Amino acid sequence: MKKINYKLDYKTFENKNLVHKTKPQIWFAFHGIGQNTEAFKNFAIQNNFKIYSFGLFYHEENQTNLKDIRETSLQDWLILMAEFIKKEKIHFQDSSINIIGFSLGSRPALQLISNLSKLPLKPFSINKIVLVAPETLAISKWYRFGTQTILGNYLLKKVISSNSVKKIISSISLLIFSKNAHKLIHYQIYHGINSLALAWLAYRSFEVDKKQWKAISKNHEGKIIIVGSKNDNFVKLKKMQCFVKKNSNDNGKSIKWIISQSPHYHLLKEFKL
Repeated sequence: MKKINYKLDYKTFENKNLVHKTKPQIWFAFHGIGQNTEAFKNFAIQNNFKIYSFGLFYHEENQTNLKDIRETSLQDWLILMAEFIKKEKIHFQDSSINIIGFSLGSRPALQLISNLSKLPLKPFSINKIVLVAPETLAISKWYRFGTQTILGNYLLKKVISSNSVKKIISSISLLIFSKNAHKLIHYQIYHGINSLALAWLAYRSFEVDKKQWKAISKNHEGKIIIVGSKNDNFVKLKKMQCFVKKNSNDNGKSIKWIISQSPHYHLLKEFKL
């Protein structure tokens, strides 16, 4: 077995008061940058769900053991996911799986769906796919610049190490973005920039391309829900809708949309399964 130098970080949540009465729905959940595995705890408490909440790279357990690794292999992560499914004795045929991903967490969510058939597992069934502000369907120019150019990589490192650069970026964001967006950017710069910058770099190999999305939309027709907002300054609704319409198997007609008015960081909190 190939040695992988990081662990699969996850927590399990379920409503203990309901678990013995009826069989719980199984959910695989992937949070966004700056959050943690607790992000989906309330979903389990409020419903009869058993939720496996997976952590991002450079968050929680994987903050230190990923040090100095710039990009983490998708294939390595898929190996760990296959081992996890075997360990937890999850049988996809017996219990259909539901998958939810928020923001950057939509990348591992969709890559798992795209690659399940390649993993050494029994036949599987996916009941529902929920994508809340899935940034991989509306990748920003800032992400491209920061992760795929020499100058962008250099500036990301400067932001991590220099307080003066942080001040400049915070000031510029106040001029460009809304007050709510600026507050989030300011907080991330001073409290979560290491996780933000390094996670951005680590998830480059998890980007979902047009061909993958078309296959997902075809294989799971009628099962996909996308949550977006007209006031999301990070994952642009129109850009996301354009990508879905252009690259879905049926032009996105079978996809259910939930349109909110809330800013990006409120979308997961207000969403009810």
